[in-house]
Amino acid sequence: MRIGSILFPVWEVLDILGPLGVLIRASRIHQQADGNNGITEPAEFVVVSEHGDIPTPSSVGSFAVWPDHSFDTCPQLDVLLVPGGMGTRTQVKNSQILDFVRRQARGARFVVSICTGSAILAESGVLEGKRATTNKMAWKSMIVFGKHVQWVPEARYVVDGNVVTASGVSAGVDMGIWLSEQLFGQAATQQTLAEIQYEPMAAGDDPFWRIHQQPLKDLASAEQPCIKRVILALVDGFELLDIAGIVQVIKYLALRGVSLDIIKLTADSPSLPINEHRIRGHYAFGGDSQASPGGRFSPIRAVCSRSLSMSEALADPARLFGDGLNEFGNI
Repeated sequence: MRIGSILFPVWEVLDILGPLGVLIRASRIHQQADGNNGITEPAEFVVVSEHGDIPTPSSVGSFAVWPDHSFDTCPQLDVLLVPGGMGTRTQVKNSQILDFVRRQARGARFVVSICTGSAILAESGVLEGKRATTNKMAWKSMIVFGKHVQWVPEARYVVDGNVVTASGVSAGVDMGIWLSEQLFGQAATQQTLAEIQYEPMAAGDDPFWRIHQQPLKDLASAEQPCIKRVILALVDGFELLDIAGIVQVIKYLALRGVSLDIIKLTADSPSLPINEHRIRGHYAFGGDSQASPGGRFSPIRAVCSRSLSMSEALADPARLFGDGLNEFGNI
């Protein structure tokens, strides 16, 4: 089974890291339950971008991910995930991504969008004649896409045949749990929920539909953040859900002048040289504490600005935090 996520400039972090965090964990649990019987093949997770040869920046510009394939080299996917984000506003006019979605949709078991990614599905024709939902905050600007789409405002996520559309951002986690049950079964999904300590919302009731009927508070009058910089230290095997929410919040703090510095912490022994020849600079693999049963890490290869060993960081914390340790305290 091959599960692929499309990335484009200014994709929404939680849209992808949320569902992938659920699916990767459930896949691992499902595979472990199979034991050595060899009945269940490990799921393969890949990341796809238009060109495939450069890291793709997210809605938090300093958080970028290196893709595995371009649209031209990507094999047929069993599950296609399409995120939202401000980048969808330009991608709905990008014939390359629309053609890729159409091609993949013909052979995919499931085609999934999160947040405003529904606009890409709508423009590609995948939502033609189907029920769907999208981000409630951007509702009016999103439902203009597509021709014969039955938009469902109150839904957290909508399943219509093999097409699944989720509401805004965090709804991708709820949708990911439903998708996990279809792909890996109820037992693996229930164990996943217990491990990530999450209670999903119901498919048909999105409280944010009601919330966004009222004007939101003007953020210009909000207090200034008490910090100026957040340092995110990653190690190989970082859990996607552990950082997804933090990075998503930093996106909004960035609008108020807070910056994000991503660094890689390494063991004193050399890291595994997986695809190292392709990576320019530092990077970290995420989504699992070990390589998958098939020997493959999660596809989320996060680009880091610098790298430090654990011993260096412990011996001299200033190398980890820089001037920020003294200036801003615990960050």
